[in-house]
This record gives sequence, structure tokens and C-alpha cells, in this order.
Amino acid sequence: MSIDHGLAPQYRMADIIAHVRHAVAWTYKNIAQYGGDPARLYMYGMSAGAHLASTTLMPGWHKDFGLPEDVIKGLVAMSGIYDLCTLAHAPQADSQKALQMTLEESRRDSPFYHLPNIQFHRLLHMVKKSR
Repeated sequence: MSIDHGLAPQYRMADIIAHVRHAVAWTYKNIAQYGGDPARLYMYGMSAGAHLASTTLMPGWHKDFGLPEDVIKGLVAMSGIYDLCTLAHAPQADSQKALQMTLEESRRDSPFYHLPNIQFHRLLHMVKKSR
């Protein structure tokens, strides 16, 4: 399934993350009606989608939706920004102009600072710069 979410500047980062989490909750609660297995939810994202997919592994939000902490069983995140604080320190960056995040907001919404306390499958891809 593909998740649709709001975009900046019409939505703040917290709203965009909430859109993704609502979609995960809906999927978990309804996927069986469509032949899916709620015990086998995996996330994939690229670029901004990698950041958003990663926020589904951050602890603490699941109880608000009546979901188990390990609702997401695995993640493939490619080329994302997992520490949004770098954007808060770059006020001239196009993304920060749209997002207008404070340092506090960027830290709150950065998966880098909120690693999950659960076991999950992950795929990491690194490229070494050739000379």
C-alpha cells in the first residue's frame, strides 16, 4: 500500500508524521479484510519517505492508536534524513524554508534520537566513495 500524506508548507512535520501513523494504524486494523496479515507489516521509504517510514519505529506513539509497539516488523529506508536538526541549522535550505522547524521540533521528529526498543528487520545500504 502507498501512504498519502500532507506536504509542507501546508502541514507541519508533526502533522505529516501523524498522517503516516494514522495510515499504519488503519492498515493494521483493516488489512485482514483485503487478504493481508497485520502481523507482517513492513515499511519502505526513499528520501523524505525514508524519514517518514523511520518515524513508525520511534517509540511512544503506538498506544495512542491501540497498536502494539512492534506493529512494524521491518524497514527499508534509503537516502533519508534521520536527523532533522541539520535542517534547523540551515535556515536558507529550501526544505527548512518550507518546514520552518525549530531545533526542538526537529529533534522531536528525528528517528536518530528515538531508536526503538524492539527487534525488527532492517536493510542498511552504504556506498563507499571511490577515488
